[in-house]
Amino acid sequence: SGRRHADHAAELLPAIAAARVSGSGAGRQASPLEAMELNTLARLVVQAYVAVNVAPACGQVPEVLGTAHVFRVFTGQLTTHGMPTEEARWLERLPELRELVLKAFRYALKVTVDCAAMAEDASLLEYSELEVALLELERSWHLGEEGAAAWKVSMQERVPNLMALRRKGGAASSDVQVLRLCLREDGVRVGELRSEVVQSIWASASVELRYCTNDDDERYSIQAHPTLLRNMIVQSAEYPIFVSPPTTVWL
Repeated sequence: SGRRHADHAAELLPAIAAARVSGSGAGRQASPLEAMELNTLARLVVQAYVAVNVAPACGQVPEVLGTAHVFRVFTGQLTTHGMPTEEARWLERLPELRELVLKAFRYALKVTVDCAAMAEDASLLEYSELEVALLELERSWHLGEEGAAAWKVSMQERVPNLMALRRKGGAASSDVQVLRLCLREDGVRVGELRSEVVQSIWASASVELRYCTNDDDERYSIQAHPTLLRNMIVQSAEYPIFVSPPTTVWL
């Protein structure tokens, strides 16, 4: 059940955290104060995990929630679908913790997707490899909802990589796509045409419209000379308009 998952995680997390502390110094053991802080942190982590992945499953394993659940959590929709749980409401009342939980969920998803693409098992990653991956995500990536305020800010700040999830085929679809944007330099060519060239093309078009009565948008004179951008230049010209006084015709 979900409670057993939570209890098991609560037992493991303090031991893992304590091991990390002892590993940071040669043979150093965690002090009672550190152990208490780690135990509090472990319980908070378990509570957040239960709120996001266990409570919505109603006692089943989190895997039964499917891709729809992954999409909702990734986009921050913790209480906007179905009947929100009390655990989700608790998390919503703590906005700072909520943002950290969503960030951790998105980072975990990104690492898992990368491992799946490389035919690797994410659960077998060493701590050192996971730390490198997380630091890279923190430094060079923004993961979040497409079009959100944070997404726009990241684009303005020229964050090298952006990643979001989007539904394939509309909101009712269960298919989810991974959207990835990469910042890179894009070379362009800049050219200049002398005013005499533009005026000569306009004059040619004016003669054709006045005396040849050819106003076909696909006529050859527009399509010719692509290197001179003749199509665009002709379309930007002001077409001649003929105005005459009223004429009386007696029948």
